[in-house]
Amino acid sequence: MTITINGNGTITGLSAGGLPNGSVTTATLATTAKPLFSGYALLTDKKDGATNGGSPSANNWNKRTLNTIVVDTNSIINSLSSDEFTLNAGTYFIKYMVPNYRAERCVAQLYDVNATAAVQTNVVNPTGYAAKTSGTYGYSHQHLPNWARVTISSGTNTYYIRNYVDSAQATTGFGLDLPDDCADSAYYTTVEIFKEA
Repeated sequence: MTITINGNGTITGLSAGGLPNGSVTTATLATTAKPLFSGYALLTDKKDGATNGGSPSANNWNKRTLNTIVVDTNSIINSLSSDEFTLNAGTYFIKYMVPNYRAERCVAQLYDVNATAAVQTNVVNPTGYAAKTSGTYGYSHQHLPNWARVTISSGTNTYYIRNYVDSAQATTGFGLDLPDDCADSAYYTTVEIFKEA
């Protein structure tokens, strides 16, 4: 079918998939048609399913482990090393989740290594105590959902996740391992990074 550009600015004869790859880019789209994000990455602390999350230090900031890039759709992660991730220039929306066990009051932060300052602190989350029928108490496994938005004007910038707890449990304070009959990997701290278009 012939493709026709009409006098009123409309196009006829164009079917879905009718343009070759590369002929339309984000820069050529109208502002209202542009996607909000141009890249996505997921980082995590991946451990064997029988391995607990780790031991925090009470009344201190604890650097959380990040050791695995699960996905990076557009190479937005410059590097991941020593639990720190480096991003290239751009604006990013960052969501991160930090698990704690028997931590009482606890918070998490995205920390900017270059600026030596916290970017965002979430609302304090107390780790609750759930009463059992026997009269004893069980402890909850708390997940702290957090978010931040950062802009890197030029070059690169490095970040890590840190976690403050009132009470420290050896081995399990950063999260409990999987049930005994689950032969899978355990994922503890996770970071989702969305690069804005």
